[in-house]
Amino acid sequence: MNMLLLKEDEVSADGRVSLSGPRAEKLLRDVGVVSGMKISVGIVNGHAGSAEVLATGPGHVELACGFDGTPTPGASGITLLLAPPRPKVMKRLWAPLSALGVERIVLTMARGVRPEYTATHWLLREHFEPLLFEGLEQSCRTVPPIVSFHSRFQAAIDELGPPAACAARLMADPSAEIPLLDAVSPRASNVVLAVGPETGWAGGEREIMIGSGFAPCCLGHHPQRTDVACLALLGAVAAALQAGGRQRNPGPT
Repeated sequence: MNMLLLKEDEVSADGRVSLSGPRAEKLLRDVGVVSGMKISVGIVNGHAGSAEVLATGPGHVELACGFDGTPTPGASGITLLLAPPRPKVMKRLWAPLSALGVERIVLTMARGVRPEYTATHWLLREHFEPLLFEGLEQSCRTVPPIVSFHSRFQAAIDELGPPAACAARLMADPSAEIPLLDAVSPRASNVVLAVGPETGWAGGEREIMIGSGFAPCCLGHHPQRTDVACLALLGAVAAALQAGGRQRNPGPT
């Protein structure tokens, strides 16, 4: 935990916070907080700041918080279009997707997605939201990804809207000839990355996506598990966007 994430109603008007239960125990056990110690804090969808530990006790921590930093959203400019994988894999993905700064996660049914994959409680907000917050605390962000789910593939494509002039739409495909890094324009300010089922996108789905501006691309020609593919692809896209941003906004010379 690199930052403690708080909800607005947990903070009193004078900035005091009283924590008990699992989060207090985590601060005591993993962070080793003691009275007088300073830690980083943030408000969900709000400002970041710091807090002084006023007192500790068994399963209890008292804080005095100040918030002067700006909100820290997912700065990557990435939307992930994802066909839900197996429930245990989906559970593993929530925190790192949030930590990597993905701004929007659009989950969609696809022909290769088994019905039981979408019946899991890991697609319910009350279960995945704490994992998103865990990723925010790791990466010192305060704004979680926007998450939506569509039972119809076309509805998910429609949510993305028309392709923006400065955006790249990339469809992960290990059989593609175009390397992913060649498909991300240095002028792009945002990217939509589509990762399908481990069996791949169906033929009709591929046609819809290509007709909507998606370009098949790959990091390599060997199929990977969904979680491995997602994180490797997202890391490469985020690095490409950051490099492009430096080219668009060079520093002083």
